[in-house]
Amino acid sequence: MVCVAVADSRACHKVAVVEPDVGDVSRAVEIREGVQMAGTCDGPSDWVHRGCRCSKNNSFFCENTGLRALPSTIPQNVTNLDISGNHFSKLQKSDFPLMPQLTILVLSSSEVISLGEDVFGNLPMLKNVYLQGNRIQHIAADTFVSSKNLRNLHLSHNPIGSVAAEAFRGLTALETLWLDGNNIETLRPRAFSPLSRLQVLNLAYNKLSDLTGAFTALGSLRTLDLEGNRLDVIPDDTFWPLTSIESLNLRNNVFRTSSSALFAPLHNITHIYFSDFSLCSSALHVRVCEPRGDGISSLAHLLDSVVLRVAVWVVALVACLGNLLVLVGRLVLREPNAVHSFYIKNLALADLIMGVYLFVIASHDVAFRGEYIRHDYRWRRSVGCSVSGFLSTVSSEASVFTLTVITVDRFASIVYPLSLKRRTFRFAWICMLCVWLVTLLLAAVPMMRPDYYGEEFYGSNGVCLPLHIHDPDSKGE
Repeated sequence: MVCVAVADSRACHKVAVVEPDVGDVSRAVEIREGVQMAGTCDGPSDWVHRGCRCSKNNSFFCENTGLRALPSTIPQNVTNLDISGNHFSKLQKSDFPLMPQLTILVLSSSEVISLGEDVFGNLPMLKNVYLQGNRIQHIAADTFVSSKNLRNLHLSHNPIGSVAAEAFRGLTALETLWLDGNNIETLRPRAFSPLSRLQVLNLAYNKLSDLTGAFTALGSLRTLDLEGNRLDVIPDDTFWPLTSIESLNLRNNVFRTSSSALFAPLHNITHIYFSDFSLCSSALHVRVCEPRGDGISSLAHLLDSVVLRVAVWVVALVACLGNLLVLVGRLVLREPNAVHSFYIKNLALADLIMGVYLFVIASHDVAFRGEYIRHDYRWRRSVGCSVSGFLSTVSSEASVFTLTVITVDRFASIVYPLSLKRRTFRFAWICMLCVWLVTLLLAAVPMMRPDYYGEEFYGSNGVCLPLHIHDPDSKGE
């Protein structure tokens, strides 16, 4: 039995074959012609390939069916074709029969290694191609030269390492291009110049370190994703051709500084994304810049939390007044235990320094209120920030070391009470001199060795504390 078309009917009818020895190939051809003339298909389509199925809107699904070549029995009037999860290696133009109505082709996760020249030349109406999750390593010149109606091209998560200069020639209607999750290290100048209508370009998680001339002629581009690359220096003119850009993602790259000239010509940009919120200082005209803070500071305030602001002022006031009273009282009044009193004076001095540091931070928070991001770059690289960080380090280290000396002294007094005379005032002076020398040296070394510790050891955050929790791989760590 075979399926033939009836002129006055919208369905195929099975009729007996006069010659019973007709081969499988002839039978498949007749079936295919019957489906094309009838214009309907719904259900299993084993006559195309075992496991395939079709739907009423001329869509064929042959995913994960073990295909190694495209079946010749697929009707020419198919509009959507899903052959993902199969075993194609090299795709050539000749592998695709003429399918003039095909608009969507899904070839994801199909072990495709290479794409031949003009690979989709027999699919003139093709608009969407999905090739993600394959093993494509190179995009050669003129691969898509006849695909003038292609709108969306997905090449994500392939080991693509290089793209030829004329790889995208012919894609004059392309609007979205996904190349994320590949191994692309360099982009040839004007590599995307044929894509005059491109609006979305995803290059996230590649190995790009140089973007010189890559975005020439992309005046229609609106969204550019460069997250997770190796960009350490971005020349000021890199994004200037992107006159229509609205969203730019630069998260998880190496660079830690940028110039305002880099983004100044981008008048239409509304969203920009960095890993470090301090980089927003170079894009002040952008409406939305993320991240909006680092947990302590925000785009508007040095101390973002109201509770934190109040706490800093209270602790600073208590630390300064309380420790000043201790110092004055211990200096004016005579103590029976001069050694212990001397240790307490040193502890009070160390804590007083912390109070001074807190007053410096609190006063700058008031000065920068409402527009901190405009001052962030200069503040964190200023002498004032370095001195503030130095004072906080000296205070915390001297306080800990002094408490250690006091603890040892109290332990000796209790365990060896009869050897009290050995603990002379001169010995206490020597101990505290060593404490202060070691503390000052430890706090000053990062400022004396910027080549090793980096120029922002104390300026890694707005409060000038050497807490490198946001960038654990920075210098000196």
